Amino acid sequence: MTVHPDMDPARRRFLRLSGIAAVGAIAGCSTETTTDTPDPGDGGGNDDGADGGATPTATPTPTPTSGSGDGQFDFGGWLRDTSNYDGTTADMRGNGSITIDVGASANDGAFGFAPPAVWVDPGTEVTWEWTGDGGGHNVVAESSGDFRSGDPTSEAGTSFSQTFDTAGIVTYYCNPHRSMGMKGAVVVGDPDDSATATPASQEYSFQAASFDAYWYSLYNMSTNIAMSANGVPFPLNEQMEQLQSQRMPAMLENAEVDRPPITDPNLSLASFTEGDPSFTQEPVLEDDTGRPDASTLAWDKSNSSLVVSPSSVGWTHLKGVTWAKNFQNHFDLLPGEMAPKFRAQLLTTLAQVGVNAAILVGGSRGNGALTHGDSFEFLSEYHPSEGRIVDETRRPHHHSAMLWFLSDLNSLAQNGWFGYVNPRPLIPKEAGADGVFDPPVGIQEITDGVADATMNLFDASEVASMESTRSVGQMLAAVGYYAIALGTLLAFSTLVGVLTVVEVQALAAPLAYLAVAPVLDLLKTGLYDAHRGVLSPPSGAVPGLRRQLTSGGRRGVRAVVGFVRESPGLHALALALGLAGAAMGWAVSEPLVGVLDASIAERLADHVPPLAAANFFANNWTVAISTALSGVALAVPAGLSVWFNGVVLGVVARLEVTPIELAAFVLPHGIFEIPSILVAGALGLHLGVVTWRAWRGRMGREALADALERAFWVLVGLGVVLAIAGLIEGFISPYYWRVFI
Repeated sequence: MTVHPDMDPARRRFLRLSGIAAVGAIAGCSTETTTDTPDPGDGGGNDDGADGGATPTATPTPTPTSGSGDGQFDFGGWLRDTSNYDGTTADMRGNGSITIDVGASANDGAFGFAPPAVWVDPGTEVTWEWTGDGGGHNVVAESSGDFRSGDPTSEAGTSFSQTFDTAGIVTYYCNPHRSMGMKGAVVVGDPDDSATATPASQEYSFQAASFDAYWYSLYNMSTNIAMSANGVPFPLNEQMEQLQSQRMPAMLENAEVDRPPITDPNLSLASFTEGDPSFTQEPVLEDDTGRPDASTLAWDKSNSSLVVSPSSVGWTHLKGVTWAKNFQNHFDLLPGEMAPKFRAQLLTTLAQVGVNAAILVGGSRGNGALTHGDSFEFLSEYHPSEGRIVDETRRPHHHSAMLWFLSDLNSLAQNGWFGYVNPRPLIPKEAGADGVFDPPVGIQEITDGVADATMNLFDASEVASMESTRSVGQMLAAVGYYAIALGTLLAFSTLVGVLTVVEVQALAAPLAYLAVAPVLDLLKTGLYDAHRGVLSPPSGAVPGLRRQLTSGGRRGVRAVVGFVRESPGLHALALALGLAGAAMGWAVSEPLVGVLDASIAERLADHVPPLAAANFFANNWTVAISTALSGVALAVPAGLSVWFNGVVLGVVARLEVTPIELAAFVLPHGIFEIPSILVAGALGLHLGVVTWRAWRGRMGREALADALERAFWVLVGLGVVLAIAGLIEGFISPYYWRVFI
């Protein structure tokens, strides 16, 4: 995916607002008119991976109503869910400075700006002043501005000022409470009808680009599912037809759906190196079955090269593998009609068939279609329908593209991702492992072989003269990702082994959540974007690790405090569920008293403080994370988790032979640990409500994203609290009471 720094802000805004809608229908399909904009991630336009995927035109952004001298302005629905906005804009012209209250009464609490919409002269200084009510708030520009007050704060008297010199409409929001309607607008001067709420600065920030990249890439993902008539089709022959007839029902069964989300999808093993991305007819986005009809999404094949290259294969399936992971990461969030489990399996199936055809047995010479003999060296171009080599030159960018793809596919295989192991791996993860095709080598050996061939064929100092400096960057990035990904997986496996030996294996789960997966994804994104030259990370001094950890911890604790203050009802409900569970646990364990005894003193007999503290912390934080994030499934799993933890406490308390010792043990760390689990439960209930509102169309995608971001920081804060609880439980709780009891 290419994201240009000078990308039209209106189009970027459309992408941000329409991502969920596009996902809900079908990735790659929209009822909007389209323009032909290259997308290098899809592999259909040239052998560097560009294909020209369909890109929707921009939707209207807020504009002033013509002749709006009466204080009536059209904000494009921006303030639709802001309860204290009555449709009028406060006329405050003639003042050199004005004040807006932050935390005013609105949106069922102190979650508003007052006035929510103001009209000022150019040059007016607008000051936002915090009332101290409603928890932590901040002020963040949404359009036609580039300002942010900082992290949310609840301190009364805090102020933030911004001077507006240019006529237009500026919209803004409070990040923690955007989903609740805490938004505002500033109309500056007399904007004409052409004014739009676009950023004052045309700089496309790293954060905005990354956010849009996610949804835009998902939006265009169907290039190799629905719109890929411009490529080598799957099934290609009778053997592949048999494979499809066997595998498709199994994938549907594993995905728990009755049919594919697309009618007659155009499946592709590799996009052609060149092609016309325009449709040959008007697309049918909803047929009589309610699904897009892929037969109407075919590209104009008359202008296609009918030639494939390692790059067109690699970039096509790198994107497919990446989104197989993203679908799995969002199984509980994506709508059921999208069939994310089916898509994860289908994308991984196509990737494995592509490897088999391109590298192992798909050529006319008894070897891979794109390989030289039995080696892992790639030729440059091949004409599949004619079985003819067009260009047998070995080129660096083709090898690095395939190495990128294979490294990511190997990570799917080695880590048992859903789409790879279901319904059954086609290519084994390693030689001798299970696989439908049963080749003499597995994905691990293929990846290692391509890496070895690539590094032996091309010297970095020669790549620039062979192609360009860009190819050098791509080559180094691909080799670097392969090496670091392999090393990280090995290191993590070793670490898990060490943790198991020292009996703190509970740390493996949070380490995987917080370190391994994010590091590899960020590394891949950073390296890929760097060599494409399309994104630049934020400039400026980067604070040290210690400062980042301390500031992040403080922000997390503030997020916890703010969330608790703002949602007493949810916390009361979580407490009620926990108490109900404890009461049930106490009651159902009554017949076991005297038959099955529990003793806290015996359980602490082999207690090793440092190891125990690490295990307690890791286990409790994992419970908190899973409880909170499971709430996106309409809150039910979160509520059940809190209830179940209550049941466990009730059973343990009822069966304890010396209750006073158990109470003494639990008290010091329990005052931190138990409330943290309840807060996590309340957070899960909150996410359930937010997800329900988004599902019902009462909340936009950005509001849902804000809620999830806030949940992340609350969980960071709970991690700090649970770390303290773990230290107390490991070093203090087992010992202090022995002096008195």
